[in-house]
Amino acid sequence: MHPPAHSLTDTPTFGGPELSIDDVPFRGIVEQSLAGVYVVLDERFMYANDRFAAMFGYARSEFIGRRMVDCVTPESAHEVMENYRRRISGEVPSIHYVTKGVRKDGRLVHLELHASRVDCRGRPALAGVALDVTERVQRQEELRRSREQLRELTRHINTAREVERARLAREVHDVLGGMLSSAKFDLARIVRRTQTPELEELNRIASDLVNLMQETIDTARSISN
Repeated sequence: MHPPAHSLTDTPTFGGPELSIDDVPFRGIVEQSLAGVYVVLDERFMYANDRFAAMFGYARSEFIGRRMVDCVTPESAHEVMENYRRRISGEVPSIHYVTKGVRKDGRLVHLELHASRVDCRGRPALAGVALDVTERVQRQEELRRSREQLRELTRHINTAREVERARLAREVHDVLGGMLSSAKFDLARIVRRTQTPELEELNRIASDLVNLMQETIDTARSISN
């Protein structure tokens, strides 16, 4: 069994005269609330305080009677009406969610809604409060974009680093490798021309340099790979 719905006309008694809604300051509190307050009956806004109407860019007098489905974006309409149906049917007592509304001038407004089922004029209705969270949603979207830009920048830096690494590897292989090979070739010529007893020491030094040059060439090749 679902819990009984609240009634907009329910008033408690405390052994004295019964108070009506006009005898207590609730109306003034609602009208001055920083949150939007609304009542929906038969899928239309039958009550809205000034704050709620202003969220959509309307005066309250021109907002009353508007259909719920006309106040939200087409992609949000299904969710809004499904949540309305679930509460009116008693499937759930209340629902809290964020949706996209459409202002009078066509701009979007992000609303955080929290409404519960009540009885109004003997029929099930919704009474709820709304907060304009457009700035919060925009900041979250800006933060998401900033993070995505940071990830994209990181990918770009990594790609540029790999490109630079490949360029340096080619230069090591082609330029430095070529220079070392040329130097080795010249040293080999010195070795051949110093194969005489009187140039034995120079031949030994040149031969050692040829071996060192080959090791250097092999190291350059391993770095460039």
